[in-house]
Amino acid sequence: MERRRLMTIEEVAAASNIGSCLRFDTLLKIAPKFWQAWGIALDPEDPAVKQAAKDGYKIEWTEVGPEANNTVRDGANRAGLGDANGKMNEAMAKMLASRLGDPRQLLTIVDLGCGPGGSTLALHARIASGGKRLSVLIDPSKTPLANAARDVITAGWDVRASNTLVEEWLTEGYCHELSHADAVLMGASLHHMDVDLVLSALRKHLLSGALIGVADWCHPMLCSPAHFRMLAQTLDSMVEPGILARFDENFPTSEEERPNIMRETSLDRMALLSMAGKEGFWVCHALECKEKGVKPMFSPYEGHRPVTVWFDEFRRNGFGEIEVTSITQGNNLHTVFLLKA
Repeated sequence: MERRRLMTIEEVAAASNIGSCLRFDTLLKIAPKFWQAWGIALDPEDPAVKQAAKDGYKIEWTEVGPEANNTVRDGANRAGLGDANGKMNEAMAKMLASRLGDPRQLLTIVDLGCGPGGSTLALHARIASGGKRLSVLIDPSKTPLANAARDVITAGWDVRASNTLVEEWLTEGYCHELSHADAVLMGASLHHMDVDLVLSALRKHLLSGALIGVADWCHPMLCSPAHFRMLAQTLDSMVEPGILARFDENFPTSEEERPNIMRETSLDRMALLSMAGKEGFWVCHALECKEKGVKPMFSPYEGHRPVTVWFDEFRRNGFGEIEVTSITQGNNLHTVFLLKA
């Protein structure tokens, strides 16, 4: 009987000469200090890992370039918080699942910036059992990537994983799986990337008809420069110099021409607090980076585009067929876009 493999990335290894292959039974014999030094959350005592070793699963890990210092996601992962975007991932999975064709055939799903795997797992749960399944996971942070790989293989899928920046994976000859991918997922990850580079690469490599799911944050309080200035004043010196000017320049229309039905509403003020309050996301991240003496990974402008800006970027890169749905989760406004190659 053929044994299912956990990560099969021969193409990537051959192209880069960096790939390394380790069997689970070998990994389980390595001293615990190795796990800590490598930063992989594959606990030898984890029942899923033990079962994988018994079943003959194999892990092949490709590491391309230095690991990104993603303090927010790794910190949440270590704290056991898991994936904080559950409703957004569920909405994206619902939009994609009904459009993925015959489930008895080979199905390849690529998750760019997969984090702990919430987007992929949500989609897998909605797809009928049947033919062979392949999940391709790309993320620059080892810990959430390893957790995602473990959970997806436990769900019964083959997995290929690459520990690298998405832009590098797309442009350095590693993205072979895109040529036969049925769908690409980007759950709360595209705002961390070079949007034009990523979208143009997907247009180039995907087959006609392949689906692209993009789920991201659209905080209502960032629907106008005035609200962004409120955030900037709260964050004070933590805001990157010059960001306000860029924010104004990149809006497609003037503030007066952009209707904002949520202005001055309770949700609007709560969204501000969720980011800029004493325990808000941006404040905590900026303080942590300041303590470590490193530059913050994210800026409020990069992370929270208005829906109109997302539409402009998709259309500019040749995606004219766009479906969209918006949902609220706590204090956040999430938007899910479905594109077709």
